[in-house]
Amino acid sequence: MRSILLLASFSAAALAVTSTEANSATCVTSSASSTDTATWTIDYALVDAPVTGTGYDIEPSFVAAYGFNNTMQLSITHDSNATDYASFKCQFACNGNQGCVAFFGRFVNVNTDEENYECLSFKTLLDESSFTTSTSNMAVGGFNKLCS
Repeated sequence: MRSILLLASFSAAALAVTSTEANSATCVTSSASSTDTATWTIDYALVDAPVTGTGYDIEPSFVAAYGFNNTMQLSITHDSNATDYASFKCQFACNGNQGCVAFFGRFVNVNTDEENYECLSFKTLLDESSFTTSTSNMAVGGFNKLCS
C-alpha cells in the first residue's frame, strides 16, 4: 500500500512539472505567418482560430491574467485593405513589451465612427483556452512568438 501511495505522489508531481513547463513556454516551433500580399512579414506563428471567420475574440479573463496594460490602436477599419499592415505593426507593439510572447489583433467598435484596429500583447502563448466566441468585435487573429 505504501508503494502505491508513493507511486501516485510521484506521478502527480511528474504531471505538475509537465503542466508547469507547458504554461511557461515562451515560443512555438512553427513557420512564420505570411500575409496575403507577402508585403508585410509577420515573424510569429498564426494561432488556430476556434471558429471559421472573424466571430471570436480574446477571453476577458485571459486578458486580465496575461495581458500587458497597454494596447496599440490604429485608425483602420475592417473594410480597408490595411489589415495585413495592422498585424505587421502589432508584432512591433508586442516586441516593445519586455516578455511579450503573443499578440492578438481585432477590430473594435465595428461599423461605428469609432471603429479601429486594436492590438493586445500577452505574457503567455495563446491557445484554444484564450478565446471566446461571445463578442461584438471582429478578430484578425492571434500570433505566437517563434523559437529561434
